[in-house]
Amino acid sequence: MSREIERKFLIKKLPENLENFKFEKIHQGYLNIENRDFEVRFRKKGTQYFQAIKKGTGLNREEVEISISKEQFVHLWPLTENYRIIKRRYQIPYRNYTIELDLYEDRFNGLIACEVEFSSEKEALNFDKPQWFGEEITDEISLQNNHLALHGINKIILKKYGIKLSTEDVYYQSGVIPVRNNEEVLIITNTKKQWIFPKGIIEFGLTSGESALKEAYEEAGISGNIVDSFDHYEYEKWNGICHVEMFLMDNIKQLEQWPENFRKRKWVKFNKLPEYIKKPELQPIINRLLEKYDK
Repeated sequence: MSREIERKFLIKKLPENLENFKFEKIHQGYLNIENRDFEVRFRKKGTQYFQAIKKGTGLNREEVEISISKEQFVHLWPLTENYRIIKRRYQIPYRNYTIELDLYEDRFNGLIACEVEFSSEKEALNFDKPQWFGEEITDEISLQNNHLALHGINKIILKKYGIKLSTEDVYYQSGVIPVRNNEEVLIITNTKKQWIFPKGIIEFGLTSGESALKEAYEEAGISGNIVDSFDHYEYEKWNGICHVEMFLMDNIKQLEQWPENFRKRKWVKFNKLPEYIKKPELQPIINRLLEKYDK
């Protein structure tokens, strides 16, 4: 195993001109193993896939990471069900370093942290951090990614560090129902290989519709126009309740590559929707779609 020497910090405020820096969407899931000194992680980063094993905690840890194929990732990913995190990672140059700034999504929406890697412990301890860095959390096990994925984040930690999540027990999501020629609708698979509509947590700073369009691109690889807010539904997730607003979407442009291209997607006739989508909470929406389009 190689050594991973890095420090992790919360931030006081986002750096200026963040939109000018490139970022990648990262999905990572963990195996739920009893040995707290080890972690096994699977990661999708852009169009690349990795498996990593890490040992230890804090500043200096052992790590081995290997590239895996998309097929291997798709096969292994279900093993991490309920033990996952999603984040946007920005690469920000700073002196001789690269700051990796992570904006967490879904149940950790509102958590923002950054990491810096070093070649030695001496170099790490002498690091002169930028002013927008906040409190260091290198040794805070509760805020390590694997701990977050496996156990979530409790209110004691939130209060200790002044972290304000956008959602705690109630979550707000939005999604799209992509319609083509008033004849077909696009559906995608979730991580359990069930057919659903694209949706996700409403991100901080975005409206419900804007966030729905973002999810359409990331989950289904499509762009288009929001037509109207069509319906709402609720379901249980993360020991809470998710409220979902669904938008009709048209003028669809379909991309060949997209961030979550491990998902399947399929255009189906409206009258075929009940054969694919089985989730009880979506049945009222399907019935409304049939009333509107299947005439």
